[in-house]
Amino acid sequence: MLLSALLGDDGIVPEGATLASLGIDGDPALWDLWDAVREEFGERTLGPDDGAEVLDPAMTVAAAAATMAERIASRGDDQREAKGR
Repeated sequence: MLLSALLGDDGIVPEGATLASLGIDGDPALWDLWDAVREEFGERTLGPDDGAEVLDPAMTVAAAAATMAERIASRGDDQREAKGR
């Protein structure tokens, strides 16, 4: 839903839309999108700083959302493990 709000007209992204078809077609735009997702969740340390390199303009918005969620979740797992040591 967040990517739809950030990328779509009126929060609506056509099914099957790729990042490139929505104007996210290179590194600066991928990094900006990654930063916007991390900022939306309240703090920039939520996700790893190196998250944007796993994004590809040819990805669908759904695939990008799943990839971002996985990266953010794995970062949280890493932080919980470090605290448990």
